[in-house]
Amino acid sequence: MSKTQFSKSKEYILFLKKLLKNPKNIGALFPSSNRLGNLMAKHVPSKENSLIVEVGGGTGRLSSALLRNGINPDHLYIIELDSTFVEYLKNHLSPKVHILQGDAAQLDAIIPKKICGKVDIIISALPLINMKSETKKKILQSYLKILRPQGIILQFTYGMTSPISEKEIPLEKQRVGYVLQNFPPATIWKYWRKPIS
Repeated sequence: MSKTQFSKSKEYILFLKKLLKNPKNIGALFPSSNRLGNLMAKHVPSKENSLIVEVGGGTGRLSSALLRNGINPDHLYIIELDSTFVEYLKNHLSPKVHILQGDAAQLDAIIPKKICGKVDIIISALPLINMKSETKKKILQSYLKILRPQGIILQFTYGMTSPISEKEIPLEKQRVGYVLQNFPPATIWKYWRKPIS
């Protein structure tokens, strides 16, 4: 078994353990595919200078794709609630990436104050469709606290419809991609603030 195969086996075992322990928090049967990560990275403008917060880092599949696609590791902040995943990310990603443990509903208290309100993009891997509306609303309000006014949210989901409703938070939205080569197939949605009239 090669080092890469061993690393992937270790990743799948860790992912499966977490899935069996708390399926609602994981929300998927397998880690995200490279194709999903690459498509999400494609929708990140000005990769080198963008300040990016990834929420729900898991085993780092999306993070790795972002880095491969030219994201500046020093501009990438990954938020993960689970301490085992946090340790895994620290051992498998560039030491320049900022890996922080905490709750997505409290992002303004987790990320450095100097980037609060200046984040260009939030990449969300959270299983929003599994969450209660009130929990989801708190997380989305947390996103808006750290985003700059023209910032965007990229969210993937395993459903065809938007995981964020107008009732929860009024955002403009656009479906920007669909990845069949992911298990299960995933849809990517882009969200941004409605213009002030």
